[in-house]
Amino acid sequence: MSSTNSEIVEEYRKIRPNYEKLTILISKLLESLLKMEEIEYIPPIESRTKTIFSLADKLNRKKYNDPLKEITDFTGCRILLYYPQEISKVEDLIKENFKVDEKNTINKKEDLPKNQFGYGGINYVVSIKKDRTELPEYIPYKNYKFEIQIQTICEYTWAIIQRKIEYKSEDLISNILSRKLARLSALLELADDEFQRIRNQGLQELMDQEISFASLLLYVENSKIIKQICKEINKKGFPRMMKEDDITYMDELMNSCEYLKYEFIGGLNMFITKENATTLFEKILENGVNISIGPISLMLMIIYFYNDGINYEYLQKKGWVDPILTILTKR
Repeated sequence: MSSTNSEIVEEYRKIRPNYEKLTILISKLLESLLKMEEIEYIPPIESRTKTIFSLADKLNRKKYNDPLKEITDFTGCRILLYYPQEISKVEDLIKENFKVDEKNTINKKEDLPKNQFGYGGINYVVSIKKDRTELPEYIPYKNYKFEIQIQTICEYTWAIIQRKIEYKSEDLISNILSRKLARLSALLELADDEFQRIRNQGLQELMDQEISFASLLLYVENSKIIKQICKEINKKGFPRMMKEDDITYMDELMNSCEYLKYEFIGGLNMFITKENATTLFEKILENGVNISIGPISLMLMIIYFYNDGINYEYLQKKGWVDPILTILTKR
């Protein structure tokens, strides 16, 4: 290693504690954002700060004019997802909450020729947005760049195997082994698509299931529209109900479905629309009511509001009180 590289490594050794703090800060922020958006991922967020040895190795392999400014992965976080359809949600989350360096951000799948398979995943190079850098804990890191990688389980599996076999040593691997790796990549990509297809089919089959505690819970946990409605309602200022409080409404939801003669999840699902929720919560806002909302209580309120079979006396017996009681029954 040249003396210039030695100086760079020594300078990084001094500032590395800052990157270690940044790594912890960003991984906690990402976990908080993913939870807030109710995006399914595999916890915890994987994170690391580049080691001294890794930097020295990189400087020996690549040429930089100003390494400490040009290298963008001193801090790196990886978000692992179950299904490919979640990727776009995470991309939106990153673009909304971080300043993206488009030049250095890489979608490795898009960069491949159409007749090839290989390393999947997206590597975002980002920095902290101006509004967040005004917060005390982020002020020291306003000029720092870091990497956020998005991968599905299958992409991650292949990447780990491929890295063990040929990463940084491509010239030592025969064409036959490289082709076998490419075939494995293609199979895992097909597996990703199949997992997603099976999940979508399972959700469709759920509509034909009889209403029970188990089927309702599965519906609540997997319904995209319910998650979307809850997210938008929370943005309007209605606080999010804690899960342990929200689950207490499950027995009432089941009893009300029986009272209204809803036998299958699909019948209940007909009422759970964005339009129905918007109309209901605009009326609640008009009356100056502020209540906590969870997925189960949301469903319960929507079916009450849109069913003439539910009257004031019925809800009163269930323990509902004004002003929300009148809003739900004055249609």
